[in-house]
Amino acid sequence: MNVARRGELVDVLGRLAREQNLAVVMSTHELELALRVSDRMWLLETDRTLTCDTPAALAESGFIGDAFDRGRMRFDPRRMVFDLESENNCV
Repeated sequence: MNVARRGELVDVLGRLAREQNLAVVMSTHELELALRVSDRMWLLETDRTLTCDTPAALAESGFIGDAFDRGRMRFDPRRMVFDLESENNCV
């Protein structure tokens, strides 16, 4: 599904959830999209630990960065996005 259609689908699901008082469970690898639209998120870690909280709480606690930071790719919890660090800042 292309980006525009994904956005439309998520918007429709969110509207239906609010209007009909429904719970919508979405499984996705598109983490930044999930961070923007979710009320709560489940994060399954490699050791099979399941953490559930708001996107902001997961970001602020470091869970998202710990789970997904790789190489030069780093999660910025203030902006809720992933950034590619310059090679000079690489850990």
